[in-house]
Amino acid sequence: MEAPESLHALIGGHRSTALIYVAAKLRLADLLARKPASSHELAEQLQVNGDALHRILRGMVAVGLLREANGKFALTAIGECLRTDVAGSLYQYAILTGVEYAPAWAALLCSVQSRGVPFEKIFGMNVWEHRERNPELGRLFQQSLAEQTRSLARALWRIYDFSPAATIVDIGGGTGELLRCILERNPQAQGIVTNDSPNRFRAETGDFFQRIPADADIYLLKSVLHDWDDARCCQILQCCREAMKQTSRLLVIERQNPQHAADDAATVLMDLHMMAVQGGRERTQAEFDKLARSCGLVTVQARKIDKGFWLMEFAPWSAA
Repeated sequence: MEAPESLHALIGGHRSTALIYVAAKLRLADLLARKPASSHELAEQLQVNGDALHRILRGMVAVGLLREANGKFALTAIGECLRTDVAGSLYQYAILTGVEYAPAWAALLCSVQSRGVPFEKIFGMNVWEHRERNPELGRLFQQSLAEQTRSLARALWRIYDFSPAATIVDIGGGTGELLRCILERNPQAQGIVTNDSPNRFRAETGDFFQRIPADADIYLLKSVLHDWDDARCCQILQCCREAMKQTSRLLVIERQNPQHAADDAATVLMDLHMMAVQGGRERTQAEFDKLARSCGLVTVQARKIDKGFWLMEFAPWSAA
């Protein structure tokens, strides 16, 4: 593809995003999972404008979500990923992108011009407040994280031994999916998650900027630090250090920003996503080490897990 055509395709990325959002919002993938259907049949089921839907379905064919034959539309392999009943579904991500992420990215220039977090400029509140006011979005966000976490947990088991731990605390652990997966393999441990959670482990509400349950053997921080700037990260890590006993370990699971952007494009784009949506950032190993040292923690090891994520183990400075 020649350079102008390549750039044209990049500029037009918003069209694919919009079509994917419409497909997710209408749950077209669930409807078409049963059998192919015409635009007229789908319009009757959905009670929407038939002409507009037909044109949109053709657009979905153009971007690869659907295929068309004999006047009926069917899912492609890509479109299947929007079904709500399949493992690894991207349905939640598509909805969140259409409602929250795409508008924030459209205001990315605010960051360069030092005018604050783009999301907050668009919505007049931070992303957590927005999800409190729109609880369905909060639920979809937690579901999206849980999908990601299940596959990550399997890779984590292969590189870290949790068997000596009697108590494991998942800090800011959402629905507790990571902790649940760990406890399935380590039934000897008691689990605590500092958010709402199922009954398999104890839940403790509270602010992880203020207090974290004390004296656990292992503390988990998965995809938490990248939500925040350095000052707020230090508050979290200091709370961790205050809660830890000498033998405790803090496991931080995050992406690591590469030295060269081409080495890990997904993490580079995620770094921009954090800047646009939450005012956070992805960090290098050196940056994590520096934050930890400033809070009385020292790096024990850092190992790559899977899908761009790393496991970083930290201990109290005096115990290292």
